[in-house]
Amino acid sequence: MTEPFEWDESVPQEWEPGLQALQVVDEPDGFALVGPCPRCRHALHKPLFDQVGVGTSLSPASSTGRTKVLLRCNCTEAHRNRPEGVSTGCGAFGGVWLQS
Repeated sequence: MTEPFEWDESVPQEWEPGLQALQVVDEPDGFALVGPCPRCRHALHKPLFDQVGVGTSLSPASSTGRTKVLLRCNCTEAHRNRPEGVSTGCGAFGGVWLQS
């Protein structure tokens, strides 16, 4: 199967619009940010531990907010040209503000 994206360590132009598909969920071990990567659309999962609570929302990194989190794609799908020693993700990353 051919992947639509090669590994690329950058902030993609799809980053800010793609954040709208992510959600903060309450899991047994705490909160996590989950949803499709804004670039490759594969599932990503970012534990947030005690950074957020019920009612937390997301906004682009350029917005004013309380807690800024670096989010990096950590999907488990294969991406062409992923560097040796890197086992997850398509390389995409960016910031997101978590606002309660």
